[in-house]
Amino acid sequence: TRFDWGLNAALSLALAGVSRGDRVGIGVFDRTLHTWIPPRGGRATLRQMIERLTPIQPVLHESDYLAAATHAARQQHRRSLVVMITDIVDQTASAELLSAMARMRPRHLPFCITLRDSHIDRQAQQMTTDVDAAYERAVALDLLNQREVAFSKLKQRGVLVLDAPAHQITDPLVEAYLRIKIQGRL
Repeated sequence: TRFDWGLNAALSLALAGVSRGDRVGIGVFDRTLHTWIPPRGGRATLRQMIERLTPIQPVLHESDYLAAATHAARQQHRRSLVVMITDIVDQTASAELLSAMARMRPRHLPFCITLRDSHIDRQAQQMTTDVDAAYERAVALDLLNQREVAFSKLKQRGVLVLDAPAHQITDPLVEAYLRIKIQGRL
């Protein structure tokens, strides 16, 4: 599932951070914060993450981005890379995410990772003369356009953005982290 791909990406990022001597932490939330592992270094942190995250099952609840971002900011006083792995549907549905990520600037470096739905990409590219399929294509194109507007607003507010299909997110995420480290942005 997209949740599993996001979890794998988060753990891969944690491994990359620990391997480079960084402190890493993780929070998992929807309406409430279910798991919080504060930033620490070392392989023991990674083991703890795996043990605590593996049993989590996704639920379809609206996420409270502001509460999660506020909690993370209160817990972390030093400048940090704060990565949020989520999805953006459109600007309206994602308004709270946009606000939460923008609030983290300038103290932290917020990084919004979005798991794109490959099915919507395929629908948007599918040319057809069938009326129902043409309607589905129009909806898919509109969703993709609205996502781009939301991404643009995030970038305008100083938030880094990475959007890729869920099953292809891990490598670009780790590569982006390594670029941030090399550029000395933290």
